[in-house]
Amino acid sequence: MFVGFIPWFFINDSIVQGAKTLRVNRQFITKVKFPVSTILTYTSLSRLFVHLFLVIILYVYILFTVGPSWYNLQFFLYCPLMYVFFLALSWSTAPMSAFSKDFENMIVSVMSGVFWLSGIMYNTYSMDSPLNFIMLFNPINFFVNGYRNCFLYNRMFFEYKTELAIFLAEFAVVFALGIFNYNRLRKKLPDVL
Repeated sequence: MFVGFIPWFFINDSIVQGAKTLRVNRQFITKVKFPVSTILTYTSLSRLFVHLFLVIILYVYILFTVGPSWYNLQFFLYCPLMYVFFLALSWSTAPMSAFSKDFENMIVSVMSGVFWLSGIMYNTYSMDSPLNFIMLFNPINFFVNGYRNCFLYNRMFFEYKTELAIFLAEFAVVFALGIFNYNRLRKKLPDVL
């Protein structure tokens, strides 16, 4: 369960705080000519350092209980991929939250339900076939399962080709929508804030 919570802390902060970033740092947008994308990148990067500290604690625990493994190197795939995915998601949510405080409140309220639908408290691979397939469409589930495969189950990421293909398709959509929404809304942000 601890291995599932480590990515969840980063994911939850990235989604909730990523949506609030522009509203919280409005002084940089309205008073100073400052690139908005830098604000989003910096705040996501600050959360990544906390995440890396927690992963170090997790890995020290794993060294003394399970032992090191070559599978642990998959962390260097999952962590940067998780960072870029949720940064791209904040490119969409942060400008929309700046336009509507209700959108920001909706994200905060939805995240408690997402926690229970993400496989953090349970292993989604052991679920029945239709539910297991539905859970593959949750990108949070992809990262939680990835961390578990990396640190606990000693499985490689390419063993789950369907899960990987679905995630890569979602990644492409989130990245394209993030760029589109950010470019469409960034020039209007100083007036709105």
